[in-house]
Amino acid sequence: MATRLILPDYIVSGFVPPNACRRCGRSDMSFKLLFPKLCWGKTDIELVYPLRCPCGGSGCVPIKLPTLLFGYILAHVALDEVANRRRSQTTMLVSPQHGSDMLARMFHEFDRMMEADATATLRSPPVPGSDRSSIDGCTPNDAERIKFGFDKDEWQDFLRRLGMDDDGKQESEKD
Repeated sequence: MATRLILPDYIVSGFVPPNACRRCGRSDMSFKLLFPKLCWGKTDIELVYPLRCPCGGSGCVPIKLPTLLFGYILAHVALDEVANRRRSQTTMLVSPQHGSDMLARMFHEFDRMMEADATATLRSPPVPGSDRSSIDGCTPNDAERIKFGFDKDEWQDFLRRLGMDDDGKQESEKD
């Protein structure tokens, strides 16, 4: 089992696929995992852990996660390790970074990703019109009417009281 190859063993074990070993087809054994291949995409991160089975076979454990979920898992693991006092037993020597802007680039990239996600989320849907498609053979108004449990007359009366039906709009324009 992997003890700490980017993700700890108790996280990676949740991603072991069925038939993980190509030779024996088992996935219920203790496998040895090697350092993963890391592919960082535009919105996701993929880790592929090479697997060595006790039978001598091989396979892999693929993990593909959205970037923010991957970061959340790493942060959760780090907080869990600190809470359980599983911290490093050695001291750390830290010196100021001179000439490296790696952290600034990471902050900038994170801000850029968040802005892209926010603009995609905040885009308004297309304005509904008369050409909207039907839902299960019903028009959108019929689908909404059925959700509320109204028959057609009750629904028209409901829309009229809200001022949302076509006849109500025309009457208000005449006044």
